[in-house]
Amino acid sequence: MRPETVLNLDYNGDAKSQLSQWLSEYTSYLDDYPEKEEIIRKLISRAELAYKLYEQRLQEKRESLRGCSFHDDSYYIETARIQDDEDSKLDGDFPLGNESDAVFVSKYFSVSDLVKIQLGFAERMLYSLQSEQADNVLIKKGILNEMTGQWKEAECCYCAVQADDSVQERALYCRRKAEDEGEKLYQKGMELIEELNWNDAWYPLYNAAELEHTEAMAEIGYMCVYGIGCSKDIDEGLTYLRRSAEKGSNYACYVLWEMHDDGVKDIKAAEAKKWCEQAADRGDIKAKARLEEGFDLRPVTEILQEQIDKGNIDALWYMAMELDAPEDDGLAMEYVERAADAGQIDALLFYAELYSDPSNAEFYDEEKADEYYRKAAEKGCETAILALGDRALRDIDVPFWKQAADSAKVTENIREQHKAQFAWYLLAAQGGCVQIMPHIATAYHYGYPCEKNDEQAFLWASRAADAGDSYAMYQIGYFYENALGCEKDMTVALLFYIQAAEGGVLNAMYRLIDIYTNGKDGIPADKEKANRYRFMSGVGRE
Repeated sequence: MRPETVLNLDYNGDAKSQLSQWLSEYTSYLDDYPEKEEIIRKLISRAELAYKLYEQRLQEKRESLRGCSFHDDSYYIETARIQDDEDSKLDGDFPLGNESDAVFVSKYFSVSDLVKIQLGFAERMLYSLQSEQADNVLIKKGILNEMTGQWKEAECCYCAVQADDSVQERALYCRRKAEDEGEKLYQKGMELIEELNWNDAWYPLYNAAELEHTEAMAEIGYMCVYGIGCSKDIDEGLTYLRRSAEKGSNYACYVLWEMHDDGVKDIKAAEAKKWCEQAADRGDIKAKARLEEGFDLRPVTEILQEQIDKGNIDALWYMAMELDAPEDDGLAMEYVERAADAGQIDALLFYAELYSDPSNAEFYDEEKADEYYRKAAEKGCETAILALGDRALRDIDVPFWKQAADSAKVTENIREQHKAQFAWYLLAAQGGCVQIMPHIATAYHYGYPCEKNDEQAFLWASRAADAGDSYAMYQIGYFYENALGCEKDMTVALLFYIQAAEGGVLNAMYRLIDIYTNGKDGIPADKEKANRYRFMSGVGRE
């Protein structure tokens, strides 16, 4: 970077007074921000070097003019090379540390504000501009958004200023930065998905989608619709998928027509066909094959009635949902009743929840609620099985796994209720419900409300850990460390503790702090690692 750029010096400026202003601004932050001292000292040295080089070159220029000396081409080439080497020493890995950024930004901010940007305080400055609308303020907003990595917001600000070519070039620069950053985040998210780590994949994919990455939008949409790695939200998922499809994602088009085929009522046949046709027009083989099958464009109620006539009990429920409007005058409830009588799970749960709600005095009936939950449970409904387990607790709110470690004073009545809850939860675990497997492991380990059996505890924790449950990983680490239901293996225990800690389990972090602080069973103490997990856990922080 050229010395005059570093000093923000125009052709008529006084370099010495300009240097003084920069140094005054830098030193004003030293007392209040000791954590910034290193970069402040670096910037001070940089400004002083820029002033030295500027004065030196100015003096050389004066001497050259006075002597009217002439040099051959090699002299000027060597001089330019030396100056380039000197200028490179003025670059830096901080905001405004390169020539193009500094030249563009310096036109719009005072020295005081430029220092704030260099020290990483751009975000604070952004809020003070919210109410202004002038072009130069839009440019300032764009710059500050850019400095905080908000590339799309910066681009929007710059695009709103039509008259300045340099600003539009900056908008294009931000667009490319957003595209590059979005692609990096997308690739990171897809790598995590390949490892079946959907929870961690959400964050890079979501950030990539916010940067308008087309395929990241499609992935986030899919995850929202089916509740994979995040809370289920069909409306939000459809918004992402439609935006992605409009931007040309064949994958988003595929998910949308598949959702129609799967019976998601928000996707009508006409819309599914539209997305399929768009993908086919772009040469997608799957889309062309699906179009050959054709889309049934008849009214949904007509299609559902056809399925009902064929004995499809799920169609009864979907018909009720389709007719769920005031003008249908109770027709929807007729289909709900028919669906429940036929044993359709959604309808059974509807009545179970209706009768179990004490705030609804007109329908509240515990016996009927149990009846409908049992009917759904008999069909393997996980929600119903767990509900029956929780409903077994009539006199206590604490579930069996939270009582297990302190069961000495539990009354026989409470123990029997916990046994009933445990039996239902065990049934759900046997059916593949991962989230309650660690609770089953806890019960077997403490021997409450069942017989103590560390082999069974280890088995259920292992199943949950294999499915990616972080707390179960902590349990497995604990079992290996203490030889409970398995052979003692401190190395394996450590690996599971690390996985659990990375998944956010505090107990695992505490164990790692202890192990790395003191060392244990062949694992050497490691102060740096102990401090890492101490920081993660928040130990010692207010």
